[in-house]
Amino acid sequence: MSGDFLCTYLSDLESFGSIEKKRKAYALGTKYGNLFRKDMDSIIVIDDIIFVHAGLRAEFATLGIDNINNSLHELLMNTPYNDDVCQTSPLFGEEGIFLTEFLENPNEEVCEEITKVLEMTNTKRMVVGHTPQEDGKIKNLCDNKLIMTDIGITDYYGSRFGYLEIRRDTNEYWAIYN
Repeated sequence: MSGDFLCTYLSDLESFGSIEKKRKAYALGTKYGNLFRKDMDSIIVIDDIIFVHAGLRAEFATLGIDNINNSLHELLMNTPYNDDVCQTSPLFGEEGIFLTEFLENPNEEVCEEITKVLEMTNTKRMVVGHTPQEDGKIKNLCDNKLIMTDIGITDYYGSRFGYLEIRRDTNEYWAIYN
């Protein structure tokens, strides 16, 4: 939403015709603009799993998932695409749900906070992306409470392919790689 295409495949940009055309396609009132700004939630819970781009810190979890999502929808619907939306809310900040570096080196402190957030959100597991894993493998950390899924799909981070498959009826999950 900030217009940073550093980690974007060239073919994705070319599919829009140019960077400027992609920016226009993501603007307020457009198909993609509405999809990302008002139709999609930034944090979702399915069964007992919370999914969030970069991670959820306890300080934001106290706001409640619905309040966070509603706040972000309102913010994004009222921020033109060419503005630096990342400067308008702490949720976009260095420890926000899209950018936090807190999970880069999971340790006991991180696991304690993950446990606290899971308790606050009545969930058992957090699935995040954003932080590329150097070895290109999905990580299961903090006693199965944190799953880090960013394996470096883009050229910038290694052109790896893989995904997390979750079988909800048996509460099983595993990584699939090419």
